[in-house]
Amino acid sequence: MENLIRVLEVHWLDLEAREADVLFEVGLNRYHAYSHPCDFEPGETCLALLDCLEQDLSVDAMLSGNPEHAMMLAPRNDGPWAYDGYGSISALRPVVVACGDLRVELGDWFRDERLIGEPIYFVARRLNVFRSGSGTPEQ
Repeated sequence: MENLIRVLEVHWLDLEAREADVLFEVGLNRYHAYSHPCDFEPGETCLALLDCLEQDLSVDAMLSGNPEHAMMLAPRNDGPWAYDGYGSISALRPVVVACGDLRVELGDWFRDERLIGEPIYFVARRLNVFRSGSGTPEQ
């Protein structure tokens, strides 16, 4: 699911390989994410997709870990791209989680249509951002 983002900064990790730390804004919130291959330019507004490398959690922990029905990505202390994700399942195949002002793809974990709208918790060890239509980042 696409997100309309405003790119604030691009910090090159490896210019030749096109790997970067991208600081972007959605609404009033700012996020850091890994991008490869990165083709973002500071100051541009564009459609982007977000996915992540997830920490392994049990299905029970994911489905019971957001009892307050929070909708946000909360920064973690273990890296600039790491977030605790709180949201609701908005689509399946792939699973898309609405986290407030963002939509994050989690993969193909669930197939039961009854889960749409249910609260969920996940840990993004690395949030990835890539331009819509450019393919997924190499993981």
